[in-house]
This record gives sequence, C-alpha cells and structure tokens, in this order.
Amino acid sequence: MDQAGRLAKLGLTDAEQAEFFQVSERCFHGWKKAHPDFLQALTDGKTVADARVADSLYRSAVGEHLVAEVREVREDPDGTTTTRTVSKAAPSVAAGIFWLKNRRPKDWRDKVEVQQETNL
Repeated sequence: MDQAGRLAKLGLTDAEQAEFFQVSERCFHGWKKAHPDFLQALTDGKTVADARVADSLYRSAVGEHLVAEVREVREDPDGTTTTRTVSKAAPSVAAGIFWLKNRRPKDWRDKVEVQQETNL
C-alpha cells in the first residue's frame, strides 16, 4: 500500500502502476475493490499529486514561478557576506487562460452554447 501511494504521489496512472506491479489493469482494479486501504492510499496519493500540479499551474498563471536562484558569496575583510538573488517568471498567459476556462467556464470558454426553442 505504501508503495502504491508513493507512486500515485509521483503521478503514475493506474495503468502505469499495474505495469510496475507486473499485473494486468483488471487485476489492479480488483485490488482496489478488494482492499479499501489500498484504494485509500491511491486516492490520497493522487490527491497530493493533483494539488501540487494545481498549485504549480496557479503560480505559473500569476507569475510566481521561480526561474533561477543565484547565490553569490563574497568574502570581505570583515567576514563573509552572502547575497541571494531570486528571479521569477512573468505570468504565463496560457496557464491563466487554462485556469480561467476550467474554473469559470461560463465566462471564459471559447464555445458559446445557445439554446433556442421554437413552437410550431
């Protein structure tokens, strides 16, 4: 169970996990039905992985992604001075659009659905 949960946290799909455990997908799904603790470990791991991706997407959309971290260490006669410089990326338009289309589909989707009723 621990291994399956760890693999789920890494983003492996059920099919990939079945391959890892050298069983068929059908057998893997049978394990989930037969062992509630196994299913819970998978569910918890997938929740963690999804949350990490959602957080990363959000940070990308608002420009909080770390691009580079440069550490410069200078030695002065009085001792050692450490300077830290952090660079962040500009907001990603694509990530912002993806976020909005999925969070607010009525306001941001490309396709507008129109319903028309006609009485004859």
